[in-house]
Amino acid sequence: MTVNSQSNRRRERDPLGEILVPVHCLHGAQTERACQNFQLTGTPISSIPELIVALAQVKKAAAMTNAAVGDMDERRAGAIVCACDEIIAGSHRESFCVDVCQGGAGTSTNMNANEVIANRAMQILEARSGSLLPVHPNDHVNRNQSTNDAYATAVRLAMVALTSTLIGAVGRLSSAFDEKAHEFRDVRKLGRTQLQDAVPMTVGQEFHAFAASLESEVALLRESEKHLYAVNMGATAIGTGLNAPKGYAQKVATHLATLTGKPIVPAQDMLEATWSQQGFVVYSAALKSLAITLSKISSDLILLASGPRRYDELRKLLSTPVKKGENRVISSHGNPFHAVAGPPYLAEGEIAVVRPEVRPDGAMRFSVIARIRPQDWPEVR
Repeated sequence: MTVNSQSNRRRERDPLGEILVPVHCLHGAQTERACQNFQLTGTPISSIPELIVALAQVKKAAAMTNAAVGDMDERRAGAIVCACDEIIAGSHRESFCVDVCQGGAGTSTNMNANEVIANRAMQILEARSGSLLPVHPNDHVNRNQSTNDAYATAVRLAMVALTSTLIGAVGRLSSAFDEKAHEFRDVRKLGRTQLQDAVPMTVGQEFHAFAASLESEVALLRESEKHLYAVNMGATAIGTGLNAPKGYAQKVATHLATLTGKPIVPAQDMLEATWSQQGFVVYSAALKSLAITLSKISSDLILLASGPRRYDELRKLLSTPVKKGENRVISSHGNPFHAVAGPPYLAEGEIAVVRPEVRPDGAMRFSVIARIRPQDWPEVR
């Protein structure tokens, strides 16, 4: 490595040749090439802090395992661990600069992490950044790993971390709906089917249903998260575990479980785990279910906020005590509601839910489909 003082850049070399890298940056040659080649969205991977933390956790667990199995000296492994700890704590985020969209199935992201950690480890060991000695991005930080297991595992860990945040947010929304369900337990309304007025219920019941549906989505998220716990660390390139020491997969998974606080385990079949997308598909389905539920609740709230506001007669009908001999009939279909006089077939205080029908002669008649007594108004269970 040489430094160009005029441009304030250092000259690094990789298998493709030489390239200039800003002196102050912790990333190296391959990251710089990726930044030049993949200028796609303008959004760097540093915008996903959970992924950066997960990458550092993977590299830290790998260094600790390499030291434990005797495949790396303690001094070098310790420097890598220290560098990872700094990244996990939130430092050096600006050095994770490759675009979120890139070619190579995550290779550029993996190398960005390898180079940043290697250069920071060398600073800790008081060596020059970019010198590649005594800590090399591939030979040491990426030791006994491949992008196909390290990056895939980091993505899983990042999703697990984000799940905790998501579950917390959905749980708070569910609790808020539950509180409103209690507050609105005596507020009466008519439910709707096919956007038409149907049968009575309370606003409290509707909000209680919102809360219950979100609780169900949280349960589904927790269940789907379990499909992300089995990782293929130690599978290396294609799942055969080529070059990985004996016991490496189990030890690295144990370290990851400690670092994340989650029951991370090695996959039962590393080949299958390397190519299978089942865990991501299952988790994606849970997210889609949550999105549909949130969309449905939002639509219901729009309808709820849309009225009835002009139906003063309906509010009076439901709140004014029925006088002896007075009968009221509410149409179950069509808007606005109709409060009509009818023959004396209703008991005092009863409301009839009817369906309006037009006779062949053009006259209107109402078919009674339900009778509701004051004591029959539903309550939140």
